[in-house]
Amino acid sequence: IIDSITCDAEGCNESSPSVRCTKCCMVYYCSNDCKRRHQSLHMHECIDLEYFKSMTMGHDPNGNSGLCNAWPSSLSHLRGSAMAAQLSGKKLSVKALILHAEVIHQADENWEMAIELYKKILMEGYDEIESDHTQVANPSEWRQVWMGMSRCFYELGVYDKAVNAAEAAIEMNRHFPQCHKYMALSYKAMGHHDLAIQTMKQAVLYEAPWSKETVDANKDLLVNAM
Repeated sequence: IIDSITCDAEGCNESSPSVRCTKCCMVYYCSNDCKRRHQSLHMHECIDLEYFKSMTMGHDPNGNSGLCNAWPSSLSHLRGSAMAAQLSGKKLSVKALILHAEVIHQADENWEMAIELYKKILMEGYDEIESDHTQVANPSEWRQVWMGMSRCFYELGVYDKAVNAAEAAIEMNRHFPQCHKYMALSYKAMGHHDLAIQTMKQAVLYEAPWSKETVDANKDLLVNAM
């Protein structure tokens, strides 16, 4: 399935890279020369990917996905927190808006209302205001918003926008579980089966390769796309 990706070394777009970073196992190269050439640029990213791996191992891979796939045991608590935030009358933070979009509107399949909240976050781009300084939403929250929008647009049958939102999420973190899912499903729904297959091949290679659950789920989606 490596025919679906290209070398990660800057300036090289060689397909089917067979050499992988042995530390993070999430970056691919077409040769050891490209790997050595890219080492200085990849060094800091590799540390970040190792941190991402350590933070997600042993946790629900979808707990911060934007897809409202929270464990049933925690959904009731999350819903209560979101409702309390709404009823407080206070200006909601980005975190609270995301929580509201996920565990109320997505869980109730009110896709249009969830999209409106996501758009509000994208337009305002703020989090909590502390000490007279505006704290902009962090990258994880932006990725969460784009993944949530991708799912909502897919469920509404607006497949081109679902693909665009997924592209934004993947650009921010191509390794996050399920970030390719609704792009592939949208391509399949539009009849672009080759693109759906290519997307799910990339998901198998890129998304949390240390998680058997994630890899197996992506392989199942890949088979269904074929």
